[in-house]
Amino acid sequence: MNESNIHHIFYLQVTSELSLAYFDMAEYFRKINIILVPIEPENLNKLDKEKKHHLIYLRNNLETGEKYESLRKSYIDSGLLSGKYFFYDLSSFSIMNGSEKFDKKNCYHFIPLPDNIKSIVMKIGLTYFNEVNSREAWPGGKRAKLPSLNTNN
Repeated sequence: MNESNIHHIFYLQVTSELSLAYFDMAEYFRKINIILVPIEPENLNKLDKEKKHHLIYLRNNLETGEKYESLRKSYIDSGLLSGKYFFYDLSSFSIMNGSEKFDKKNCYHFIPLPDNIKSIVMKIGLTYFNEVNSREAWPGGKRAKLPSLNTNN
């Protein structure tokens, strides 16, 4: 299988066990040919620095909400500012403070909870494929071709 045909999104895992929401999302993502890959925040530095990576973080309880602030300071903010990450913040809390500095880069997406998991996956999938397709499209037009000058008479 060609590497360009493999679509994946990373799911930030901050607890010892994956939540049930991860498994539900993974099932729906699989239906649209995206693999949801769990990753611990410490391993974000090991990702390919040449590519822009899509990350999902689920803040649906106090434990994940508290860990979010330390993650922002350690990994997320610098990755968003450098353009390494495309971040989906699924949260039952408020939008992150300082998110306006990421508006121009269009790399931070807040998705409020509660919402249907299928709806969330479709929103993320649509954004993901729009970003991937725009990255692959050549921004310029076709190169002008000059007629060849034939000096042989």
